[in-house]
Amino acid sequence: VHGEIILTEMTCTHNPIPRTDILFKHADGSFITAWVFGALAVLISIVSAYIHLCKLKSTPPTKRRDLFVDIVGVGPLFCVFGYISMLSPRMAPLLEALLAFYEARVLFDFGLLLINLLAGENEHDARKARSKAAAILAQLPPRRFLLVPPIGYCCCQKLLFNEALLKFVVKLLKQFVFVAPITAVLLVATSLQDRDDTLIDVDVSEKVLSVVALISTLFAVWGLFILYKATHHILSKFRTTLKFAGIKTILLVSGLQETIVDLKFKYNDDDDEPISKPFRAHFWVLFASCLEGLLLTLVLIYAFPVEELTNSNKLEETESDAQFNNLEAPLVTNELVHSDVKVVSD
Repeated sequence: VHGEIILTEMTCTHNPIPRTDILFKHADGSFITAWVFGALAVLISIVSAYIHLCKLKSTPPTKRRDLFVDIVGVGPLFCVFGYISMLSPRMAPLLEALLAFYEARVLFDFGLLLINLLAGENEHDARKARSKAAAILAQLPPRRFLLVPPIGYCCCQKLLFNEALLKFVVKLLKQFVFVAPITAVLLVATSLQDRDDTLIDVDVSEKVLSVVALISTLFAVWGLFILYKATHHILSKFRTTLKFAGIKTILLVSGLQETIVDLKFKYNDDDDEPISKPFRAHFWVLFASCLEGLLLTLVLIYAFPVEELTNSNKLEETESDAQFNNLEAPLVTNELVHSDVKVVSD
């Protein structure tokens, strides 16, 4: 209720956001159907994630387990926030700001997970893990690692993937953790301003913040692509392709769904109804977000199985420990050197 009072003025001239009581009073059958199916999606998402998280928590406490838990948790959170926004539309901006923070954290955690998989679960120090991962990646031949989407098409120089390049990738991911929540909070604060009385042009401020958030997102995704390109053959047994595709696809669909749904209501300017046509478009965007949360939950459960944690110790005793504890052992196993490195070479 307090949130609704705070966001009472968050209305647009051409797209008013109704209060919850008005929404319930004038909701038609399509809204009620969406609420019912949304509730089912939330229930399935929470129960599925809870069962899987309990299984993850039953494994020995490790850094990798913590990363698994953080990443899997974004699915039900996405679903619940979408459903709450369907019931209380004026809470949506605040929930989207919170979700932006968690999404940024998940992207960063996925980068850390790739480094952890390379370094081995037995390495708990972040700097040593990064040095270990860089030592393995340095065995790869020089490649155009930076020549990946979305902004690396002009970087054609072949490079060794050394520790300096790995630090650069980590910084690309880390900046998103700070920029994404800050811009989301500023967008909420900007939307609360009176568009007529404020000294700041609200429309211009919103556009600037949106551009800053977009640029930050592009650099973070670029960093993930760089790291994924260098590691996806070496770490293929951990199904990093499925993990990466699950996170990236949901983020992509989330960004495009507003435009897709708005096409249906683009040419209908009848705003005399208590629930306007533009808001109906926004409502279906929220409903789509709720369903996407369920889809994301199921994909992440499949992409981050418990078996990868229970079998990791045995796997690393034969690979990671042998590589770094034995002075005569190579930095990467013969299998990695003679198969993976050859496959990824230009």
